[in-house]
Amino acid sequence: MNNLRLLFRKLKLQNFNVIIAFSGWPDANQVATYSAKYIIDNLKMEKIKEIPLDGFYNFSLNRPVVNIEQGVIKEYKLPKNELYKLNNDLLVLVGEEPHTNWFTYVDAFLQILSKANQICLLGSLIDKIPHTVETLISGVATTTKLINKMKENGIQPVNYVGPSSIHSLFLHECAKRDILALSIWAHTQEYINGVDFKAAHKLLKVVNNMLNLNIDFSKVKIEENKLQKWLNEMMNKDKSFSEFINQLESEYKFSREKPGYIM
Repeated sequence: MNNLRLLFRKLKLQNFNVIIAFSGWPDANQVATYSAKYIIDNLKMEKIKEIPLDGFYNFSLNRPVVNIEQGVIKEYKLPKNELYKLNNDLLVLVGEEPHTNWFTYVDAFLQILSKANQICLLGSLIDKIPHTVETLISGVATTTKLINKMKENGIQPVNYVGPSSIHSLFLHECAKRDILALSIWAHTQEYINGVDFKAAHKLLKVVNNMLNLNIDFSKVKIEENKLQKWLNEMMNKDKSFSEFINQLESEYKFSREKPGYIM
């Protein structure tokens, strides 16, 4: 992390915002990491650093990927944590949630990001919510002012007690250091195989509004339409699937409470 500190001194960042997304537990249907990568590509952000992995990952849990052709090793891929920047006012970190030494990881980053205007962590979770209703976005923040801004942008504050992701540790430590931070979660479905583009589209819109970005949503909208078309066709072809969705709709309509999730 010392090299990262030196890099930040050279960048001389001022009035900058930060977006963080991790794959793994806090990335149901890849909504969080897809959204972060979409922002990187859409805003043509510059890659500035790959974060060292030593001490934070258990490769027996998430093994590196090897590419072998006719007995010869061609490629060996480790999990990546990559940092991107847009001018000097936006940073995006996208990678894999650390397996261990969370306090060391979070402390190292917050020492570097202490002057950030705002840190926004993206997440997604499986929920009993059908794809036929508007995607639910819920969130947590370090200040009442941020909570109010979240409400203005359609983000529902969370009530929750239970196991957490690294997002909660980031927010807890940010609050102790008076760093503005929020964690925004898109609620997605267990029956979607792959990226939930509808949830990603909604999450991107919320992030765009919260951080005053200038994201073009046309590409994700195309993918969302394809997904919705496929799901509608499934409902027309498969009676049991259609009945399952109808049941979800009824439960969602009549018994929906404030969201609780793994933060």
